[in-house]
Amino acid sequence: MSMPLLLALSLIILVFLLARRRGNSPAARKLRHPPGPPGLPFFGNLLQYDPSNLHVRLAKLSDKYGPLMSMTLVRKPVIVISSARVAEEALKHNDLAFSSRPSFICTRKLSYNNRDIADSPYTEYWREMRKIVVLRLFTLKQVNSFRPVRKDEVARMVKEISRRANAHQPVNINETTLSLSSSMISRFALGKRYDEEDGSEKMRFDRLLKQMQELTLQIFHWRIIPWLGWIDKLLW
Repeated sequence: MSMPLLLALSLIILVFLLARRRGNSPAARKLRHPPGPPGLPFFGNLLQYDPSNLHVRLAKLSDKYGPLMSMTLVRKPVIVISSARVAEEALKHNDLAFSSRPSFICTRKLSYNNRDIADSPYTEYWREMRKIVVLRLFTLKQVNSFRPVRKDEVARMVKEISRRANAHQPVNINETTLSLSSSMISRFALGKRYDEEDGSEKMRFDRLLKQMQELTLQIFHWRIIPWLGWIDKLLW
């Protein structure tokens, strides 16, 4: 056996033993997780997913394991809720326990160290931000002031869908809704449609949004192996 292969196998075995030891710790044994599908060592249920049909897969699993089930993505436990009653119990009656947000490298970089309201953890800072947004942006007067913009953009979208239908062309719902939301946000914030001058600005805007979505969906090294977090710091 070659030395590189031996080192790689040794590293895999070491990581597996450390992860197993952590899972068998007294603190971990005290936690009572809901039932769920068995996973693979180290990877958990990660390799059992089909991203293109995830909702169907989760629905089938919930039929077998119930409306509240637990899964493991590499090292992180995940709770999957597939019932409106259970979701109400968790998000309405126990909302404080689920109100915060995890901190990721990508969101810290994209939102100035989680300073925006979407990525900030549930702290006094977030409560003050929410108060400002509610009092300044989401008042009835402000919401109604943007009503003509919303009506115009929805009418444009319906007209475009109708045009494609009459021409027997397929309609990409993802691109259509993305264009709708992007145009409305641009008109709310900048006062103009982001594609009214030329198509290059529209393509650039869409590309930035897609890049942000891809970055936020990445699995970073520190989520799998904590002491490899320095790799993400180099990449970011």
